[in-house]
Amino acid sequence: MTDATETEQELPEDAEDRRDAERLPPALAARYRLTGVLSRTGGPGRAIVLRVLKVPRGAGEGAPEGGGDHVFKWYDRAAPPNPDVQHLLRTTRLPHATHLAETGQAEGHPYEIAPSHGDTDLARYRRDHPGPAPTALVRAVVRQTHAALAALHARGFVHRDVTPANLVLGSLDPADPRLTLVDFALAQPTRAEPRRATVGAGAGSGAGVGAGAGPGARAGAWPTERAAWGGTLRYLSPQAALQHQVIHPSDDWWSLGMILAELAGGAHPVPHTHGAYVPVALSAGPPDLSLVTEPRLRDLCRGLLTRDPDTRWGAAQVAEWLAGGSPPIDGREWAAPSRAAPPEPATEPFPFMGREFTEPAELGLALDTYWRQTERALARRRTRNALVAWLRPFADSPRYDDADREELAALAELLEKAPAPATLVRLVSWLVPTLEPTFRGEAVDPTTGLADLAARAEEEERALSVVEDLARHPVLPLLESRPGGEGLAGVDRAWREALRRWQPGVDALCAEFPALRRRLRDQPGRTAMDARLTAQLLHISAAPERCRALLDRRVTARLRRLPEPVPWYGWLVADRNDPLRLLLAERLGGLAENDAWAARTERRARAEGRRRDADYLRAVAWLNAQQLPVALGWAAAGALAVTFPWVFLIGVADVAGLASQRSVALAWGAAPPGFAVVLALELLVARRIGALTYHPQHSLAGRLIDGAGRAGRFARRHRVLGALALTGALALLIATVTAAAWLWPLASVLAVGWWTWRRRGVPAASAGSARGRRP
Repeated sequence: MTDATETEQELPEDAEDRRDAERLPPALAARYRLTGVLSRTGGPGRAIVLRVLKVPRGAGEGAPEGGGDHVFKWYDRAAPPNPDVQHLLRTTRLPHATHLAETGQAEGHPYEIAPSHGDTDLARYRRDHPGPAPTALVRAVVRQTHAALAALHARGFVHRDVTPANLVLGSLDPADPRLTLVDFALAQPTRAEPRRATVGAGAGSGAGVGAGAGPGARAGAWPTERAAWGGTLRYLSPQAALQHQVIHPSDDWWSLGMILAELAGGAHPVPHTHGAYVPVALSAGPPDLSLVTEPRLRDLCRGLLTRDPDTRWGAAQVAEWLAGGSPPIDGREWAAPSRAAPPEPATEPFPFMGREFTEPAELGLALDTYWRQTERALARRRTRNALVAWLRPFADSPRYDDADREELAALAELLEKAPAPATLVRLVSWLVPTLEPTFRGEAVDPTTGLADLAARAEEEERALSVVEDLARHPVLPLLESRPGGEGLAGVDRAWREALRRWQPGVDALCAEFPALRRRLRDQPGRTAMDARLTAQLLHISAAPERCRALLDRRVTARLRRLPEPVPWYGWLVADRNDPLRLLLAERLGGLAENDAWAARTERRARAEGRRRDADYLRAVAWLNAQQLPVALGWAAAGALAVTFPWVFLIGVADVAGLASQRSVALAWGAAPPGFAVVLALELLVARRIGALTYHPQHSLAGRLIDGAGRAGRFARRHRVLGALALTGALALLIATVTAAAWLWPLASVLAVGWWTWRRRGVPAASAGSARGRRP
């Protein structure tokens, strides 16, 4: 099976999320081994075609029968094959048509597996063997392709893409090439009820008949089914090349006729440089079969290449020809041996890019391809006047109707001055009416072209330049009238709406998180409306669901990678149905990751701090427990140091009779309770504060030692004053003991109580003190 790389197809919008084309889906990797890549995906909606080898061991019951090489074709779910066609190919072995060994879905996308029929298709054979093919090979191709198409049409299906690339040769023997028709991606069923088609491709624009209908069949009955536009322009019939494409079996026979004429004559019957020119040339007359020299083959090609589908040969006529008969040929098409005369050309060729053009379509393709040169050339008044003068004679050609002539007159008026891009688009559309939507030579169809262009603009400078021009000049609505251009005006509206919404969306994010505004101001490239952002918004507008799904997956993956929640990022991705918010989240993803890792670092630092605090507190508690007896000893020493002097003085006063018996009795009565209170207060303070912080800074003993030291240092420096102070203290002591010995116990209790109250604010060995003491 080979892939017709030039096949064009109109695709619905849906999510394209197939992975790398060079890997099998995991569900199939156990049963098959990848041996080659036949066709990578050319963009959204395109199939991936791989050559695989069935693994002999471990293959389950569902493995394809037959063994050996197979071809795995993995479709985008946006453009799946027709399930009825797959069922037919899976359950029925049609002659000279591929047979599907397995169908299913992998990662949400449909796939099919068919046996490999060889590496050489008819297109490759022609490249390797230029010139007319042997008559035996041509007749074999007729016989075997007829068998395949007749069987397919008899079951109510149309292939829609019969091309040399889809005819695989199993042998190079001209008499029996063992041909196989492959690639049924565009195949569709026909309908039983009639539908009249609007046809406007020159001669042959009448209605057609059902599969296999021959000359003389009733006109107007078209058992057709409308489907997405698709096919290969060089092999499409005039009816299949219409913008509103219809499906009819006679189109497959036309394609076979083109293949046979090309094979027998050695060249395509319509000389062209671009596939889009072929339908234009066919509107002027039938294809040129002068290169087909064998009479019966020329009659076959004439019958198959009759532009009128009512009189075009079908299965019955080809079968009769194969049997040696000569079915009737439409004499209106082939009255003369040469092709119908083209419309009167201009008196002189029009020069452009070193070439001379005599056909409007060829010139139009060149103008579209060499856009910048076209702008420079038509900026000159002389060139514009010459172009208008060259085009006027073509207005009388039968290929153009009154609307075309009015458009040419409007273009002539617009070309009085340097044309804007919109004028150039209209000019190219007039010159090549069958040209698909293109701008500056780039495909911009709404199904795949715009999305591919926007994706390439990420890396390709030229694609980025085309996107910039599309943003500056609203030409997409003008391209909607071209084949396959339906929906371009809607894409353009959605794109410009997205361009308008972008900055308000950024402002809304910054309004919710003001700190983010300052950071974005320092990094303007993340949200600035530059060319690449414009291309990304075009991509979203051209394929909103596909891009939304892709961005949703990326955002989801990033959210999983973030080590910590980022509030502003979570707010931004809360609405997964808005692709613009998802795009903004994607562009700010690096900033969110930085914030998340910074938050992770900060959280770990706080956790480490708490752990170190806990470790320190455990160490403090242990040390407190170990040092508590020492602290209590200092507390007892402090209490004893306060109470021992006045106990001693009370004893002296009692023995020496310095004080009255009543005063001494009161003093002795107050001494034990006073000592007990002082001792209790100091022990409680030592217990509460803890051993590590109690002494000497907050202990009574430490305060006494510190006070005694200061007094001693003062006395040594000032001996006279020190002696006077000591004398005064002794005199006060003797006076109080003599007058009221009980004052000392009371004064001691009050002093220690006041000192204890002062130490109420001293913290215990806790987390707070730990932080202050920890290095």
